[in-house]
Amino acid sequence: MTFAAPLHNKSIRFRARSFVAFTLTPEAPIADWLEGLDRWIANSPGYFNGRPVVLDLNLLQPGPEEIGALVGVLGSRGIRVYAIELEGAE
Repeated sequence: MTFAAPLHNKSIRFRARSFVAFTLTPEAPIADWLEGLDRWIANSPGYFNGRPVVLDLNLLQPGPEEIGALVGVLGSRGIRVYAIELEGAE
């Protein structure tokens, strides 16, 4: 008679974390909004370095390609987007 060795399931660890994130809410026309952001960054260089940023796109309602382009444009300005808020997005 043979016996199978018991299976040991590894537990999955979940931890709650909270952190402060800055929210950017772009508005149309996006070129004007980016110009204003550039002025703000010029007055406070390095402000967004290492800080989590949430991109709230509910006002713009952009498509996937536009979202990618905007995240890239923000990245070129030293802004790293950690999350995107967009109601109804799939």
